Amino acid sequence: EVNALVEDIGKFNGLNDSFDSLTSRARRLGFQLDMPRGVMAICFSNFRGLGLEKNPVKLLYEQYNDPISEELDYLSTHGRLIELIREVFSDPQTIIASAARDKLSVIYAETARETDRTYAVSQDAIDRAWEIYEKLKEVSIETKIGLSPVGLNIYEIPASYKNAWEIVEIADRTGSPPGVYSFDQLLFEEITFNINRHYSMQFIEKKLLRLFADDANELAVTFK
Repeated sequence: EVNALVEDIGKFNGLNDSFDSLTSRARRLGFQLDMPRGVMAICFSNFRGLGLEKNPVKLLYEQYNDPISEELDYLSTHGRLIELIREVFSDPQTIIASAARDKLSVIYAETARETDRTYAVSQDAIDRAWEIYEKLKEVSIETKIGLSPVGLNIYEIPASYKNAWEIVEIADRTGSPPGVYSFDQLLFEEITFNINRHYSMQFIEKKLLRLFADDANELAVTFK
């Protein structure tokens, strides 16, 4: 039920969807949604969709010993991953859900907000993300973690959710190593990846090429 709730948060559209319905479902699970929340997207780089018995990487903790139970083996490991994250985010308001077999979403209450209500990722969230990264690295699981700008209320949280996963995707597309990445770090990459190719080519043709008439080779090199 938590996984379904988080999936619906990610798809929530304030123009068409029922705010009351979503918040009521969250309250039944013990979560308050209409509060500042950040989103952490965690992608396990080294067991994409594989059954763990086929993967050389396993958590170094007690697991089920049933030889016919690949799924139980996966679920026990998956459950231990959530326990590790709970060690870092102990606040009961933290929502942890499976986004896919190799992905977890963490929607946490942002308690370290500055008084100016900016959207920046707090240093506290960055530190916690690195703590999770190091805990998983200790058990040989590599991760890419995306941190999005904070959503100040239920209408902004879905955009933060999408953005966190976009950050992980951009980190993948740019060949970035495992680690923690925030919106601020990959803002330029996100902008350039989302430019319509047709319009970007028009810009190059109409704006940049004219510069070469003024011997702007140095500027071109800088731009590249």
